[in-house]
Amino acid sequence: MSDNTRITRQDIDNVSVRLHPILGVEPRVYVVVLFGLAVLAALFLLFFFPGLRNPGASYEFTVDPPGSAIVIDGAYAGSAPCRLFVPAGRHDVRIERPGFNSHASVIVSRGRVFGTLFYKPAAEFKTALEPVDARSVLSTGVASYASWALAGSPSEYYQIPMVLSDAARAAMIQPEAKRPAGLAGAVSSYAVHSQSMRDA
Repeated sequence: MSDNTRITRQDIDNVSVRLHPILGVEPRVYVVVLFGLAVLAALFLLFFFPGLRNPGASYEFTVDPPGSAIVIDGAYAGSAPCRLFVPAGRHDVRIERPGFNSHASVIVSRGRVFGTLFYKPAAEFKTALEPVDARSVLSTGVASYASWALAGSPSEYYQIPMVLSDAARAAMIQPEAKRPAGLAGAVSSYAVHSQSMRDA
């Protein structure tokens, strides 16, 4: 058929596609087999492959006081509260914060294989740290607060963290902690802008 030949509706209706046998297998057999294999491959990729490729569980870490560092297998992983993915297996977990006794434990992450793409395995890790001395917690917070006060006025590119408020909240975990005299006046002297005064 040349390029100038006009294709009519009758030509389209008369077109037929014929599949030939492959290795003696009829088309009606191998087409069904190929379709079935494609469906099985899609099901495997959706329901099993994600769990086999990256087994583990998503842990919700809740620590008192907040802001404590989470160290998993000797590497810093984040600060509580947070959600972290922990690969399947046995892992050493240490929770640390200046002025508090560190907490060490072992977790065994058991991630399932089926359906993790749609519903990820989850677990919880909760603990509370024992304070060594409320005064040392506060002194660390005041030192950090003073250094941030020297960083200049915050802008839209960076904000000053509430390190003093965080330290005061952490120090109050100890029931017998006394309110330090003169703290408010001392830290107010470091306040050089409204953001640091808000923290004070």
